[in-house]
Amino acid sequence: MSEIGEMSHDLKCWPEYFQALVDGRKTFEVRRNDRNFAVGDWLYLREWDLKTQEYTGRSIRLKVAYITEWEQKTGYVVMGLCSDGETRETARNGTPENLRGGSFQRRVRGMSEVESFRMTMQHPAYSQSGHGDHDH
Repeated sequence: MSEIGEMSHDLKCWPEYFQALVDGRKTFEVRRNDRNFAVGDWLYLREWDLKTQEYTGRSIRLKVAYITEWEQKTGYVVMGLCSDGETRETARNGTPENLRGGSFQRRVRGMSEVESFRMTMQHPAYSQSGHGDHDH
């Protein structure tokens, strides 16, 4: 996991997690490491509607800034994410719009990776949500 990568990964993201990423409330992703994720990789997260089993048309592109297996089920990783500064969201009509998640960039730039990771791991929603049990 110490390798530096520049792979691009196209991934489904459930609406509740997608919106939290857009809003800047979620700055990490927990995934099965079946793609050999690495720092420097890009995640192209596409919102997936569980009811219709279709993409909604909204997407976000985030860079993997930090990665660890610490306290995860075997084969899973936690990735700390950061914006490329030009992240866009595609509206339902297909028109790109700038994301309004400025708090995400301020929060990431305002603390170290370790501080951000510790804050995430200590958050009650993380430990109670069952993260790591499934891809989202």
